Amino acid sequence: MINRLKNNLREHLLATLLTIVAVAGSFLQVRAEDILSELAGTPGVNSKYLSGRIADKAMKHLDNTDLTDFILSDGFTSLYSYECYFIDATNRARNILNEYLKKHPELELIIKKIDSFGEYCVYQKYNKAGEVTQMIIWNSRMREYADIVVIDWKDGRKTKSDN
Repeated sequence: MINRLKNNLREHLLATLLTIVAVAGSFLQVRAEDILSELAGTPGVNSKYLSGRIADKAMKHLDNTDLTDFILSDGFTSLYSYECYFIDATNRARNILNEYLKKHPELELIIKKIDSFGEYCVYQKYNKAGEVTQMIIWNSRMREYADIVVIDWKDGRKTKSDN
């Protein structure tokens, strides 16, 4: 009887431990698709996913997104682009991004430009080696229009100053 209780306790502890590890693991690496995934399929939103396998052709697939200052042909792991063209969709995207930024203070604001046309911001997350592992670009040209791009580099991407 005591052995059976010990075995049941061991099984219960093992199951609990495995559950904790699985849940914790899912929070460790938040990927691009998790940030704005609820926008996909929303009225007034066009969303695109690009695999890193086509990094050399990425700019051909992102015609509406202003990534002119960034070279994507040197590779990335995943890229998600969201084009919002209704004010409700743009506001929702802004709220989702603001909540994400609050929960992830490790994202550093790199560029911020506000003018009469709108707002342009670039956020980057770095690994311990100082390489970029995630970039988020917010480009809102009007209150009712925004492009949001989220790029991930699994192994990190060296910045120009590192080369």
